[in-house]
Amino acid sequence: MFIRLKDDTKIYLEISGKGFPLILLHGNAQSNTYFDKQIQAFEESYQVIRIDFRAHGKSTNQGKQFSLKKFAEDLKEVVDILKIQHFDLLGFSDGANVAMYFAVNHPQMVHSLVLNSGNISTKGLFWFSKLATELSILLAYLCFWQPELPKIRRLMRENLSISFADLGRITARTLVLIGQFDIIKRQHSQKIAKSIPNAILKIVPWALHDIAYLQPQKFNRIILDFLKASV
Repeated sequence: MFIRLKDDTKIYLEISGKGFPLILLHGNAQSNTYFDKQIQAFEESYQVIRIDFRAHGKSTNQGKQFSLKKFAEDLKEVVDILKIQHFDLLGFSDGANVAMYFAVNHPQMVHSLVLNSGNISTKGLFWFSKLATELSILLAYLCFWQPELPKIRRLMRENLSISFADLGRITARTLVLIGQFDIIKRQHSQKIAKSIPNAILKIVPWALHDIAYLQPQKFNRIILDFLKASV
């Protein structure tokens, strides 16, 4: 289904399952299909809502603002239209950064929070990831059939306008999740976890950045165990 925002952008989302709402936010240049391997496991206990960010997947982009902060504002508009006041929130990579923005600004709405490989600033990334980012931006300009791709890729350069101190406003029980061989520095994830009052850090052995996609059974078990313990 599509939801039309105030600026005429149409946000695509998919809803399945029954139970307490669980919203999933994908990463850079992805779509809600990133979580295809989670749906069967999650929808047994939750109403799963998968959203395509503006200019991603099937969503359009009619607005002038384009940032991770704007994506968080879009999420607020979407949940207000759906009349959802309280939910669990899981974000991966850029989606985790959007989730941080949302949870800082609307702490009363987030029951449990999963931050899978998010980062406050590019200082939290290893050098090879920064190099890969710059190469992906250059290559994006060659994809003339995807005119929005360059600015989508540039989001990976974005430093959040919230600080580690701001994370202290998050009230949800939080899981900060990274892979042992993630592109996010372990020290950065540790600082995020320490900055959130009710957060725990879990490092998945032998896992890369895309844990949900590459090791779905392990990822699903970790997430469901955490969410059920938060009830």
